[in-house]
Amino acid sequence: LGEPPKPTDQDLQKLYANLAVQLRHEETRSLAVAIFDPRLVVGSVSVSPDEVKATYEFRKGNYAVPETRTFVVLQTRDAAAAVKAVEAMKAGKSADDAAKLAGAQISPQNGLPRSAITDAKIGTPAFSLKAGEVSAPIAMPQGFAVVKVVSITAAHVAPFEEKKGEIENALREIAAKRAVEKQV
Repeated sequence: LGEPPKPTDQDLQKLYANLAVQLRHEETRSLAVAIFDPRLVVGSVSVSPDEVKATYEFRKGNYAVPETRTFVVLQTRDAAAAVKAVEAMKAGKSADDAAKLAGAQISPQNGLPRSAITDAKIGTPAFSLKAGEVSAPIAMPQGFAVVKVVSITAAHVAPFEEKKGEIENALREIAAKRAVEKQV
């Protein structure tokens, strides 16, 4: 019998036209999407108060708050003005009054830890003096400076109540991630 003849393009188009209805089908694929995001379940996860307290106790060293100092820096152009400012403050005048008397610029520094003071010439006296004490004049590249310590806040560990919310949120996030991992 041999091989059947090869169809031409015209033959194929005619066959397709005759069977078009039978050859066409509706799309039958479907897609399902599952979202596994811990943020969606974090609100429904609970954490026990004992677990929060135990975590605080375990991580207590991470909640250290460094000593901070509030001080003023008086900047003058010459040593004589700096000495005048030192003498005025030691005599009981305020830093503002001493700055006016000596013609100095005053720069208040509020609640800074030592690590925030980049100039050691200012940082050393600011963290060596007691509250209320005044430094000797300090030679600076553009004149002189005088430091007066206003107040000192001692280093301490942040109390449990201050860190409680932060710890609860972190523990909820961990629990939510675990819950999602179980679903996957």
